[in-house]
Amino acid sequence: MGARGSVRPPRAPAGAPQAAAGKVFDRKLAHEIYKQLIAPVEDVLAGKQVLLTNVSGALTSLPLALLVTAPPQGADTDAAAVATSPWLIDKYALAELPSVSSLRALRCLLVANPADAHPGCDTRAASRAYAQAGAGGVALAAYGAPTLLGQFVPGKTDRSVTPDLAGQMYKGKLADTEKLRALAYLPQAKAELESLGKTFGQRAEVVLGDAATETAVKASKSIPTARFVVFSTHGLLATEVGDNAEPGLVFTPPKTATALDDGLLTASEVAELKMSADLVALSACNTAASSGKAGAEGLSGLARSFFFAGARSLLVSHWAVSDAATSLLMQQTFDNISKGDIAGRARALQAAMKTVRNEGTGQFVSPKYWAAFTLVGEPGK
Repeated sequence: MGARGSVRPPRAPAGAPQAAAGKVFDRKLAHEIYKQLIAPVEDVLAGKQVLLTNVSGALTSLPLALLVTAPPQGADTDAAAVATSPWLIDKYALAELPSVSSLRALRCLLVANPADAHPGCDTRAASRAYAQAGAGGVALAAYGAPTLLGQFVPGKTDRSVTPDLAGQMYKGKLADTEKLRALAYLPQAKAELESLGKTFGQRAEVVLGDAATETAVKASKSIPTARFVVFSTHGLLATEVGDNAEPGLVFTPPKTATALDDGLLTASEVAELKMSADLVALSACNTAASSGKAGAEGLSGLARSFFFAGARSLLVSHWAVSDAATSLLMQQTFDNISKGDIAGRARALQAAMKTVRNEGTGQFVSPKYWAAFTLVGEPGK
């Protein structure tokens, strides 16, 4: 199944179930981790529907959605058995906090509509400026499916650099536009964004193909005021770009690279954007990690830069994700949000994960297809 990211997925925590490494997912180990992390506090969580977590160290690379809450039945190689597994995401809608201290800012200060603030927040001062920034914007600003020349082969090609290009994506101080252009074109990214455009109709701005450039993102008048922002493209780890380089998102490369536009929107450039979005979705690979190195601090680099830009929550991935499964997950998540029949971003993602697992052909049963994405930040009501 084609994917949107790294040819070398980040290392999982020592002993973690191998959801993304091409091996059979170890449900017994996933249950053992659940017993150590979650089971001891289940009494406290009784009756709760949304679980906020703040993890550190190796756990930042492990999406809790894939933990198994009861002893697994059947063989891990049996898709039917895996399909009946009791996952943690079925018990709770999940969201991760970048830090405990960030909760007040996410719930009280970064709120476009003061009526949406958490009970008890004083939004009279700080939120007023934020509300003005978000006034009159489109519901959705979506950029991606860049024009690239690499051939996409379902099941073989992914949203990543190839081994011979890994770590060599720069020419001097700028990204090498020819090497970026050689990355695989992503047909499902185009279908995904077109579907989101139909979901939000006239309230959406969708920019695709030749128009989806780094310049367009930086100059956008919609991104600063949009309630939802989606980038659907290749996500590159710092280690894939080059020595001492930053992670970034790939857009349609220009003919000649400049400081303004070399086809790679890096973490530091993201931090300079202005946003008032309730949710930014990075529909690409490895967007939750700063690098592919073991022990790298979680949610630094590319993901954290969107909080600096003003986002209230992020949807980011922990490994190289399936192009088709990710497209379905994003469409379902935003469809749930737009209909308003599922409260909050965390619950919308929870329902979307179930939809992907239950997809008619059964090809997305494994958590490697549906569990890569984590909601980071304010989960919504």
